[in-house]
Amino acid sequence: MVEATPATTRASAFTTALLTESREYAREILIGLNASPSHFHAVNYCRGLLASNGFTEIKETEQWSLEKGKGYYFTRNGSTICAFLTGDKCGLEPVHHYKIVGCHTDSPVLKIAPRSKIEKFGCNQINVMTYGGGLWRTWFDRDLSLAGKVIVKDGN
Repeated sequence: MVEATPATTRASAFTTALLTESREYAREILIGLNASPSHFHAVNYCRGLLASNGFTEIKETEQWSLEKGKGYYFTRNGSTICAFLTGDKCGLEPVHHYKIVGCHTDSPVLKIAPRSKIEKFGCNQINVMTYGGGLWRTWFDRDLSLAGKVIVKDGN
């Protein structure tokens, strides 16, 4: 029988707290992933998170009036989002330092190929092409669906 010592009790409590916290982070990540079948959905999901946490949406093409200690974000084409926080000295002195964090919301993805209609073995199929460096073997056992934007040329 192993007797609990103060050190093992602390380690056990730390592990339990860490597991509880990590489960919550994992739950939040899964909610975001499930809400984001395309990069357009991912950007929209992030917009909602930022807005609900006090960030203000600004337009990239307009002059900004930024206040110190506040959060802002803008989007481009519904597929890109940029968010930032201003420091306590915003507007009081020139900016000398800043941090940028970025990521892709559109990779990996399967895109519909230009010549997409395929008929094989009596079935209509949609031809897709890969974009980005995915771990494609993880997709082989999944049903695929369509999500995103469709652009249709109407002859004009």
